Amino acid sequence: MSRMTPQVLESYLADYGWAFRKVSETNWVTGWQGGDRSYPLVLTLSDTWLSFEVKPFLKLSLDWDIWPELSLFLLELNHSSHMVKLVVDESGDICLHLEMFTNELIFSNFADSLGLIGYYCDQMYDQILNQLDRIGCQTPQDFKYLT
Repeated sequence: MSRMTPQVLESYLADYGWAFRKVSETNWVTGWQGGDRSYPLVLTLSDTWLSFEVKPFLKLSLDWDIWPELSLFLLELNHSSHMVKLVVDESGDICLHLEMFTNELIFSNFADSLGLIGYYCDQMYDQILNQLDRIGCQTPQDFKYLT
């Protein structure tokens, strides 16, 4: 039984062709440029899980009057997605999250997970912006924050 180690994770990131920064023994920061913007990605490694979190996926200052309608929409998006989930973090930002078991994690599964996250980021980003526009939420014009 092979075990995911920080060194293996770093080699997977390098083999995938992504630059990264190690923040601690269990955390790395990387990211990529999608169709409309850059996506910051935080990886967290535990004994059991490897977590991928696009944080923030969407940074918003929300009017609490629209929150019930937005929450319902986000829950519906969660229901229609596979393997990834939208979460609201402690700062109120929307994040996209995926977790996988570290046991026997091979490079092709790691690469497929990054591809899956990229697919859902571009797809959900547009859907969420369209919904925010429909419900009258003022959103910043430029979401292209750094990776």
